Parts: sequence; C-alpha cells; structure tokens
Amino acid sequence: MNLDSSAEEGRYKSLFEQATDAIMITDFTGNFLDVNSSLCKLFGYTKEQLLKMSVHELIDSSDLDARPIPFDRLMNGEQQFSERRMITKDGRIIHVEANVKKLNNEEILAIARDVSNLYHSRNQLRLSEAHLNTILDNTNIAFILLDKNLKVITYNKEAKKFGQQEYHLEENKEINLFEVITPAGREYWEKMLPQAFNGEPFEYEIDYVQPDGRVHWYYVRVCRIDNNQGEIYGIMIAIQNITEQKEMNMQQEQITDDLSHRNHDLEQFAYIVSHNLRAPVANIIGATNLLQVGENTEEDTSDLLLGLSEAAAKLDTVIQDLNTILQLNKELKSEFEFVDFRVLLDDITESIHSLVMENNASISGNFEMAKELRSIKSYIYSIFYNLISNSIKYSKPDLAPVIQIQSYQKNGQVILEFRDNGLGIDLNRHGNEVFGLYKRFHIEKDGKGVGLFMVKTQVERLGGKVSVESIPNQGSVFRIEIPQGN
Repeated sequence: MNLDSSAEEGRYKSLFEQATDAIMITDFTGNFLDVNSSLCKLFGYTKEQLLKMSVHELIDSSDLDARPIPFDRLMNGEQQFSERRMITKDGRIIHVEANVKKLNNEEILAIARDVSNLYHSRNQLRLSEAHLNTILDNTNIAFILLDKNLKVITYNKEAKKFGQQEYHLEENKEINLFEVITPAGREYWEKMLPQAFNGEPFEYEIDYVQPDGRVHWYYVRVCRIDNNQGEIYGIMIAIQNITEQKEMNMQQEQITDDLSHRNHDLEQFAYIVSHNLRAPVANIIGATNLLQVGENTEEDTSDLLLGLSEAAAKLDTVIQDLNTILQLNKELKSEFEFVDFRVLLDDITESIHSLVMENNASISGNFEMAKELRSIKSYIYSIFYNLISNSIKYSKPDLAPVIQIQSYQKNGQVILEFRDNGLGIDLNRHGNEVFGLYKRFHIEKDGKGVGLFMVKTQVERLGGKVSVESIPNQGSVFRIEIPQGN
C-alpha cells in the first residue's frame, strides 16, 4: 500500500510540474502552499520566493479592491472562474484566467493561464467595434444588417430613425423585412434577392408620403455580406435620404417647365397680336380716318360708328382673353388644397343651372374610385367648368346632352374622364388643333375657341396631360391625368 501511495504521489507530482498551465495551491487566506514551474515562469519568481508570498501580492491592487477573492464561497464548495489583472516580478501587468475550487478542507486549487494576448485582441476588437459604431452612428446613411432569412440582426442610429419615421417600428423589436414592406415591395425584393445573393448588388429609389403631404425620397443599395470563411452571412441595406436633392431637381425641372410655359405664352401672345389684334385695330384706325375726312353722309357715319363699335368690342374680347391667360400664372402660385370632386360638380351644376335646364342636360359623376385631389382648386374648377359647358354648348340639336364624369387612380395619378354624346370632333382633320387657341370646329355654334386651350394649359401647369377620343356625331371623351399635388 505504501508503495502504491508513493507511486501515485509521484505521478501527481510529475503531472503537477509538467503541466503547461500555471497551478497553485493556497490555504483559505491566500498563502501559497505549493506552485508548479509554469506558475514560477509566468510570474518570474522562484518556487521558494512564492511559497513565502500570498496570492494577494500577485493581483493588481485596483483589481483586488474591486473584486476581493471570495474565500467564503470557495469554502462552501462553490467553484470560481475569473479573469484578473496580475503583476509579474518585473512589474508587468498580465491578464490571467483562473479556474479556482476547494481541494480539501484546508486547501484551494487554482489552475491559471496567461490570456494577455487574447485580452489585448479582444480589447482591440472592442475598440475597433467602438470606432466603427461611432462612424456608423455619425453618418447620414442608414445601415441595416439582415441574416439570410432577412431577419434584422443589427442597425445604426440613422436606420433606427428611418424605421421609426417611415414604418413606425418599435426599437429592439425582432422583425423580418417582409413583415414591414408593402406587397409590391416584397414582390420586387423576391425578384432581386437572387441577384444580391449571387454577389451583384441592386439599388433603387423609394418615396414615402408624409401626413402633411410632403414626400421623403430615399436611395437604397442592397448587397451581400460574407464571413471570414467566404460564406454568405447575410444582406446589408444602405439607405440614404435624398429628399433635398430630389426637391432641388424638381425645382430645376419646375424652372425649366416654367421657362417653357413662358416661352409658350410669348408665342401665344405673338399669335394673338398678329392674328387677332391686328384686324380690330386696323378696322378702328380705318374707321377713325374716314370719320375725320368729314365728307361722309349720315348713313356712312352711322355705318362707320357701328363698325368702330364692333371693332372695339372685338379688341376688348381679345384683351380679356389675354388677361385670362395672364391670370393663370398668378393662380399657379396659389396654395394646394384637397378638392372634393362631388362638391365641386354640385357647385358648377348650380352655377350653370339655367344652361342645364335650357338644354335639358343630364350631368352625373362617379367619384368612388378617387373622391378628391390635392391641387389648385381654381384650376380644377375651371377644367370642370369648361369641359361641362363645352359638352352642353356642342350638343346635338335633336338630342339632350348627357355628360358622365368618372374618376379613378392609376400609377400614382388621378384620372378624370368627361364623356358626352355631343357633336364630336373629326380628329383626322383637326387632331393637332383641338386644344389650340381660337380653334373652332363647329362654326354654327357660338364660341371663341378658348375653353379647350384653357383646359390643356391648366392641366399641363399642374404637371398632367389631357387627351381626347372623339368621333363626329357620336360624342367625345376627354381624359385628364393629374398627379397628386405635393
């Protein structure tokens, strides 16, 4: 038995000394009872020196003050695992990981390992992450990291702001991308994701209409993220607010459109001056010259005065038309507001009540698909008024006018259709002149040829377009497309 015990003790001593980990045995006050060569090598002391010391002398004082050794728990048999700042004989600070447990009623066993390199690597990684987080949280680009199943892993402050503002998302809520985007957005992503997972980024622009009617624009770029082994880790979404840039571009486009409209106005004025002002002015000059001769009979004078009056009236009409066109520029600066189509139609029907009754006209409106439009009310009123009054004016003499108005939405536009059963227009002959100024297609009817010109001008000023379908003696359909004002 003694031989066996001696052999067992010899094996224990051999393992104790040859272990690569630093091993120490202390009492319950921290005094060293035994240490192996790895511990001596780690701290730079001899075994004899360490056996005269306490473990407290190897632990950095600030670390020891912050976390005293829990001898009471060790005595109760509780195993402890900790990382501590410790001091070598030459004063170097090293980071040691130790697994400590009660050996018997009088001794404590601690197995320690130098993890200074690991500590510094982790610290460097934490520092790098902190720097990266600082950069990401101070950029104006939102970054969102998704796993391969499109579940959100992490995001920066700008992404948090984006999620709260555009999707009303709660912070730290675990979500999947497909839970928040629209069905159309999901369809687009399902189409483009294979491209991203193949390493080909995709990008697009998206807009969000705000409660006040403004629009926020974003540029979105989506790319694949790989891990260190080259395996697909997930998807990174970068989102940049480009609203200011978009608004500047739209302002530039507006300026260009405005210049184009002004040039168009100048052309219209030149046309009016050359074709419509010249004749009445020439007649007025001719009549006044003849009246000044003084050799006119009473009948001649009466005819000249009548001609002078008619020319002046014609001149006044042209000037009024010019004033109407000029008024368009002032109204374009008006505030946008929501225009209720039903209320507007009722107001116009009431204002032309006598014309409706006189012609036994029937006017109906179906606005269920698009009940209102955010726009310039005076423009929309004028468009409705001119198209309705034109349909009544150019109705068949033997058939009561029927006017049907319908609204709906398509591709972000509000569509208005005005359908009548009137005389119609021969588009093969007059297709390019339908919306021209002073263009008339039914000479037997009273009119100046200004109404449709006004409709086209106002629709285009609102960023829309107007078209017509018509067959002679079968009626017409005027189709207007107008974007929601913003």
